[in-house]
Formats: sequence, structure tokens, C-alpha cells
Amino acid sequence: MNTFLKIILGGFLPILLFSCNRNEKKELVKTVDMQSITEGKFDDYVDDIDCFPLKKSEYPFFDCWKLITYKGYYYLYSLSDFMVQIYDEKGTFIKRIDSRGKGKIETPTDILINEENNQLWICDSRYKLNKYTLQGDFIESVQFSVPFIKIISVDKQRFLVYESLLAENREHLFSLYTDGLNEIKSFVEKGKISRKSPSYPPSIFTKDLDGNVYVLLGEKQMIYKYKDENLEPFISLNFQGDFLTEDKYPVQGFSDEQMSEIIKQNKYIYAIRNFGALSQKLFFKTIGKEAMYYLIDCAELGGVKFRSLFDGYIPKMTNPVAGSDGRYLYLVQKKKDLMNHYKDKECHYDAIKQIIHSDEQLDGVIIRIKLK
Repeated sequence: MNTFLKIILGGFLPILLFSCNRNEKKELVKTVDMQSITEGKFDDYVDDIDCFPLKKSEYPFFDCWKLITYKGYYYLYSLSDFMVQIYDEKGTFIKRIDSRGKGKIETPTDILINEENNQLWICDSRYKLNKYTLQGDFIESVQFSVPFIKIISVDKQRFLVYESLLAENREHLFSLYTDGLNEIKSFVEKGKISRKSPSYPPSIFTKDLDGNVYVLLGEKQMIYKYKDENLEPFISLNFQGDFLTEDKYPVQGFSDEQMSEIIKQNKYIYAIRNFGALSQKLFFKTIGKEAMYYLIDCAELGGVKFRSLFDGYIPKMTNPVAGSDGRYLYLVQKKKDLMNHYKDKECHYDAIKQIIHSDEQLDGVIIRIKLK
């Protein structure tokens, strides 16, 4: 080998090896063909169902967008009601945080439990973050430098926020912050999605038992995974053209009338809700052309889909599967909706039977589902 060739290879080979090693650290994007997923019966995958009644209070709620269970408390958030409601583990009403009193909120968009400080955090009115004790007593209000609508903790000191399309001068959809609300870095370029009107998705973040954080963006047909201060594409959901992805949006965006027609005609799947994590599995529901619940196996890249939940039940709330903790899925429902469903249907779950046959008036019912 001549001297010139040795010099070239000597300089190029380390760069090549470094590049290969660097790429090996990144997980390859996996693809799931959503059209090939077979339909199943939800009850065949249920291991157990428990119910926790929320006792009647002077503040009955209409809807629940998100539920968090923590240290013997239930935290219910609803943008429909513009409130956060707290119950203890016995279902006794503790407090309602709304537009009245100290620590009032105007347009709540998300809730979070900061486990490091044992605090309840409420995202409010795009820029504001209110902090409370676990019992709902107001601590302080802090301001973000940019608008945001969703938040999740990725570890004890850092938080991932979803900025949506609210900040027009920002090029990305997500940012990582310290607990002191200092921005570290941003992720996921807006792309053509920037021509879509800002919205308030009920669920976009979820976390499994191992602390892995997942993010679901329907318009990009992508599930992202947070790892080592990076938010990287993890699973691509291929709906074979049935999803209203960002490439289908016109330059000027859809008018309200055009979007209304798309929804009425069920032309596309246009939204994903009920995003939750279980052990090695992710759960969500599509809205529109094919309204189905999906259970995706992250390891096997397969899954199953369902038209309804237990005993053929179809919930009415905006985001009925309002929470998950890595072990269970949680629904918040009205007792009357359960009773109406079982008027002419057999109930196969003892916990639900006790609720619907009880004379007790309730604010709602938390249904905890363990899957096989």
C-alpha cells in the first residue's frame, strides 16, 4: 500500500468508525402497519377490573380529560369544566381548583405531580404554571418564557413541555426544561404542521413503569421516545393514507367549514386520544374514519384493535381512558352512563355490578383496568 493511500485511510477510518458507533446508539425507527392489525374483543384481554366511587359533592363535574393517582389522592383535570378536582382514596371530595379564590385558574391545559417536591402543578393560560400542595392549597405561580399546553417529568429535575403551535417564532414543538424553568433544548420541527390551527389535545404524553416517556403526534403518525436528553422517533404508525397527516394540509390550512366536512364525512382519521403506557405496550384510540382502540406491543411491533371496551361499553367523555401508570388503565365515568349501558346487557365484572346496583349518588366512578 502506498504512502498516500495509508494517509487517506488513516484519517478516514476513525471518522467512519465514530460515525457507525454514534448511529448504533440511536434506536432505529420501527414501523407498524395499522391496516394489518387484527380486531379482537377487549374482554379477552382483561385480567381484572376494580371500581372506586367518587362520592357526591357540591361540585359535580361534567367531564374528565386526565386522571392522576398519587399518595392516596385522585386528581381529575377537565378543560371542559375549567377545573381540577381532588378526591381522597375513599372517594371523598377534598378540593376544587377553578376560576375562584386564591390560586385560581382560567384555562387549565394539563396537570402534573412533581414527585420530587410532592406538589400538584397546573398548566394554565399558556404561560402560567401554578403550584399547589397535594391537598390543593396554593403555593405560587410562575411564568414560562414561551407558551405551552402540556408537561411531563422525564426525571426529578427536568420536564418536557409541548408548545403546540402557540409560539409562532419557535421552530420546534417540544422543549426540555429544568425544574427552575430554564430551557435546555428543543425537539421535533414543526414542518407543515405549522399550518394547522393550535389545538388542545387531551393526551399526548405517557410514561411506563421504567420511567420511559413516550409522545404521540397523530399528524406525523409517529410515537417518539425520550432518552438521554433526546426526543427521537420510535414507532411509525402507518395508516396507509387514512390519517389526516400534515402533508394533506393545504398551504393556507383548512377552514372551519372544510374541517367540519372532513369530520362529518369521516374522510380521515383526524385525531388520537386515550394515550397510555402499560408494560411494553402502548394504548390509544383513533377518532374519525376508523374509531378504534389500539393496543400496540412495542417489542413485537404487533397489536390488536377494539371497537369498544368491557362488555361492549363505549365511553362518552372527551378522553375516557384518562390515565395510566404502567400497570393499569384508568377511566373516569358517570354512574348513569354505566347504568344506561347495562339496562339490557349482562355485566361480567363484580366491581361494576356493585356500582350499578347501588343506590348511592356519585360524582363519578374511577374504573381501573388491568390487562393480561
